[in-house]
Amino acid sequence: MLPRENDKVHQVLKTSGFYELLGEENICPNINVALEKAMLDK
Repeated sequence: MLPRENDKVHQVLKTSGFYELLGEENICPNINVALEKAMLDK
């Protein structure tokens, strides 16, 4: 899971196709959401 806290990094990852590889459902708006989701996915 990746937090999406930096807009510049987000744009590079999106245009490079990395999000499609990782899956949009694994892109979270911030680190707290990412950690919460990771705990629920265990």
